This record gives sequence, structure tokens and C-alpha cells, in this order.
Amino acid sequence: MCQDREGGVFVASNKPAAEMGWWVGRILRKSGKFYSIEILYSENGTNSPMIWSLRDCFVEFDTMADAFDYLKARGVSMAAA
Repeated sequence: MCQDREGGVFVASNKPAAEMGWWVGRILRKSGKFYSIEILYSENGTNSPMIWSLRDCFVEFDTMADAFDYLKARGVSMAAA
């Protein structure tokens, strides 16, 4: 979807992360195979302000609402959002 677009692209994890659980973030930049992602929400409330992730670990969206809808459709509780 975004390939080389940086900044403003919202993403959601495609599976829960070890400490954070499911998360929503925004791509800040790309460096090689890795994407710098600002974390905006994490299921377990253990927000790290930024993570580096490979492309196959997240799904891209044009809006934050779409990213949250993606998690809700997977049964993720959005109580902390």
C-alpha cells in the first residue's frame, strides 16, 4: 500500500507484540528494511514511544480510525484507547 510513503501512514500490528500486545502507530521513516514507528496505542498500556519494525509485522491504513477498527474486528479491547 504505502511502499515508500513516510509519515502520516497509520499502522496496526498484525499480531500481538510480546509486551505491548496489539498496537497502533504511525510510520515516521524507513531505514533499510526497518520502519520507525511512533506508538499511539498499545493494548497493555506499555507504550514505548517508538519502535523499529519489519514491514511484515504491521498493516497500513490511511486513518487512525481505520487502524482501530482493524483491531476491534479482531476482538481487541480498546478500553485504554
